[in-house]
Amino acid sequence: MNKKISLGAAIAYMAIVAAVAFSLTMIYSMNLFNVKMTGITEREKMYNALHEVDLYVRENYYGSIDEKELQEAIARGYIDGLEDSNARYFTAAEYEAYTQSGSGKYVGVGLVTEMDSSGYLLVKEVYPDSPAQMAGIKVGALITNVNGTRVTENNNESMAGRLRGEAGTKVTLTVQQDSQENNYELTLRAIDVPTVKSTMANDDIAYISFTEWSSNTADQFITQLNTLKAQGVKGILLDVRGITSNELSYAVRLLDPLLPYGTVAYSRDKAGNLTAVAESDANYWDVPIAVLADETTGGTAELFVMALQDFGRAKLVGARTAGNGDITEIFKLSGGSAIQVTTAQYAGPKQKTFGDSGVAPDYEVELAASEGNRGDVMGNIELDAPYKKALEVLAAAIR
Repeated sequence: MNKKISLGAAIAYMAIVAAVAFSLTMIYSMNLFNVKMTGITEREKMYNALHEVDLYVRENYYGSIDEKELQEAIARGYIDGLEDSNARYFTAAEYEAYTQSGSGKYVGVGLVTEMDSSGYLLVKEVYPDSPAQMAGIKVGALITNVNGTRVTENNNESMAGRLRGEAGTKVTLTVQQDSQENNYELTLRAIDVPTVKSTMANDDIAYISFTEWSSNTADQFITQLNTLKAQGVKGILLDVRGITSNELSYAVRLLDPLLPYGTVAYSRDKAGNLTAVAESDANYWDVPIAVLADETTGGTAELFVMALQDFGRAKLVGARTAGNGDITEIFKLSGGSAIQVTTAQYAGPKQKTFGDSGVAPDYEVELAASEGNRGDVMGNIELDAPYKKALEVLAAAIR
């Protein structure tokens, strides 16, 4: 039997619903108002304090005030006052330099040098397709003069600095090489810095290491992966020890050829809300993988490791990673300056964060090396215990 609701009851019901909706809206609005008012009150206190300092200084300070320097100092002081180890204030010049630092390019002749025992510049690396390589300069050569000035222990650093600079600048080098001494005139230009190196650890396994992560690292990595795949490599060992990055896109592009389709990263805000921020496509190379990482592996390099673990694509060998999962964001200000603050934390595919604890290895093996000789030990099967263990893990996975 259908029951009819009287007009009066319906009106009363609608009034109750409207009253509840109005009450909830008012509660939300009042909470929002209180939050905003608290912010306004705190800002007013800060502005009043700053105004009081400014008033006394301008009336009584004996010296002159550089207004630009003062404004930058105020902005820097605000950021320094935050309990945020990632917070930073950039002047316009600092921000411009920062935006160029991860480009994967530098302007120079294409040489990595260090001071030799003689005081000369010893060539440690020659970048491919660089002015230095095209001139025939090789690893092990000694640079004895730069622009006619003798290289010594006292001026070594400044002489090395002349190998970099503004594109189009010419530099003259005197080089001892192959029992001969020759002069070279090189022109500085922009060079893609190689950040990925691959070698065969044995007949089946390729060892891939990184000097840093930059905007061109993924392209170099994918090129080398394709070459190794064509050669029939049966396993790859990735070494991300010493790699720290804050750039999510670098990690995501490196993960894409190694993972099947799925979410590879989430962000967790201060309220605990999770948002998917990156995913991989379905195309990947299903090859056994081991990863070397330790306390020098930080930021999105840790996310890279965790994603491979969470997808079951790799075993981690080494030590627990640094535990820096903060997401930082840069906001450009008027006048060209900028600020960086922490806005959230990264979480891996299984929605677990690593900012407090780092990523734990599947096989904990200590690297017996000091900070000064890590580069000589890493990748050496006789000295690098984690490397040796990772090769054993991969060999078992391949069989």
